[in-house]
Amino acid sequence: MLQPEKVVQTTVSSTQEVINGVSTTAGAIGYVDLGSADQASDSVTAININGNAPTPGLVESDKYPFWAIERMYTRQDSNNALALSFIGYVADNIRTNNTFINIADMPLVVRAKHE
Repeated sequence: MLQPEKVVQTTVSSTQEVINGVSTTAGAIGYVDLGSADQASDSVTAININGNAPTPGLVESDKYPFWAIERMYTRQDSNNALALSFIGYVADNIRTNNTFINIADMPLVVRAKHE
């Protein structure tokens, strides 16, 4: 009877650490954003689900169901111009190689499965 492999769980603090760990550990699986996975495609492989690759179009059409909503938070009573300016800057300048989907652009039926 085959014995299951010992499961090792690791928590790291950066995307690059996830990519490095997955690329150097046999059988490892990790989670990073699609843009980072695409940039590291020489050392890691994105996982297809039901034969579908992780692409923005397939996420939007609900054919690739594994995705996350990223949020930014500030104090509820904050009218801090600096915080609001930073949030606006990030939203306008996030570098994702066209892998970022604005939540407002997601079809409601797809978005409802994640909220």
